[in-house]
Amino acid sequence: MLGPGRRAAPSSRQGGGAGRDVGKDTAYAVGIDSDGNICILEMKNCTVDATIIPQVLQYAFWVESNPDSIKSLWLECDNRPDDIVITWGGVQVSILIVAPSILRSTLDLVVKINYRAAAGAD
Repeated sequence: MLGPGRRAAPSSRQGGGAGRDVGKDTAYAVGIDSDGNICILEMKNCTVDATIIPQVLQYAFWVESNPDSIKSLWLECDNRPDDIVITWGGVQVSILIVAPSILRSTLDLVVKINYRAAAGAD
């Protein structure tokens, strides 16, 4: 689901759902890519506008500030691959947003943010 080289960490919230608690909010999924970087996946079923930016940045800031929590999630995984090495002290975070459409103005704002953000493709 996360694409080539990306693997999602399984999640299990009480009451079902696919999300993972990230600070006080819930990201759709938290995963690790083949380079050992943490990926936050946010899925929307509507057109995404600029209001998504503070939401996903908050997730990323929380992940960077709480690598032990992400490490615990990773260690809980029964099917984690042996070939991925993660440097927990220097966590890199990618944010992936999946939506039917993203406003061009939102993509233009993301490009201006000096945070490892990619508009369109890796």
